[in-house]
Amino acid sequence: MFFQVCSLFGRIRIHGYNLRPLIYYSVYNYRTNSPLSIEFISQIKYPSQQDINLFIPDMQISENIIFKVNEKGGDVLLIRKEPKNDSLFIKIIREHRMYSNWFLEKYLCFQGGRWTHLDHDLHIRLIETTYETTVNPSEELIAKTNHVIRRWINETTEDLPFVVLICGEKDLGKSTFTRYLINRALNHVNPVYNVSYFDCDIGQCEFTIGGCVSYSNLNSPLFGPPCSHIQSNTKPNRLLYYGLVSPQTSPVYYLQCIDKLRQLWNIDHKKNPNRSMVVINTMGWGTGKHKTEWYEILLWQ
Repeated sequence: MFFQVCSLFGRIRIHGYNLRPLIYYSVYNYRTNSPLSIEFISQIKYPSQQDINLFIPDMQISENIIFKVNEKGGDVLLIRKEPKNDSLFIKIIREHRMYSNWFLEKYLCFQGGRWTHLDHDLHIRLIETTYETTVNPSEELIAKTNHVIRRWINETTEDLPFVVLICGEKDLGKSTFTRYLINRALNHVNPVYNVSYFDCDIGQCEFTIGGCVSYSNLNSPLFGPPCSHIQSNTKPNRLLYYGLVSPQTSPVYYLQCIDKLRQLWNIDHKKNPNRSMVVINTMGWGTGKHKTEWYEILLWQ
């Protein structure tokens, strides 16, 4: 599914990233992928009536939306297809098991007929978003992410990075958790704090073709699978070509590539020192030969 989302009031968090109000974000979420979480967050400052009218030209509807949101909370999420993409994105989302509750056709802000007519005129779908219609991640995932973010903000210095090593067996959700953590961290990125992503999974690279190790300084959210990151993000800051999609036949050389990548990051970091979070995605290499060397390199010891 290729589509764009826009939060009218900035009270929606998609897969960890706080959407800024009145800005469209591209989202890529295939049926085979885990659904992106849609969380409801608090936001005090609302956009003006004039700004909302740029997205919803029907004055009566936009005024009623502001009144209802001020009275009961919530948000209005706009969904539209990507430009030059004629896929049946609304039909696909409607049939998705996690998103189908968005399309109950219960428009509480105003008369359903006017909302539906507006959908057809603007080629978008307006969805009232409240706690009841959100798609929340597990409480454990949120708690662990909050813990990591607090430690990064409160304990990091400019001398050493705050290293987060995501490890585990295959198909445990390492990549999903990594993207969620990065998106949450991006909410805090500024001239003092930044986020670097070490892509050490040569079989399932996030930002490059297979067989490469790289690191990227990120400033835009990750809303989809690796193919979408390659399209929407800038090229990696540093890239080393290993040449295989598994380190099994040459683990020593693989470790040398990782060590070299770490050294390059240190050189670049000295030029622009800041309080960095380094998120490392691994291949699930937790046992066997060279395991000790693998962890020593990645933990900056």
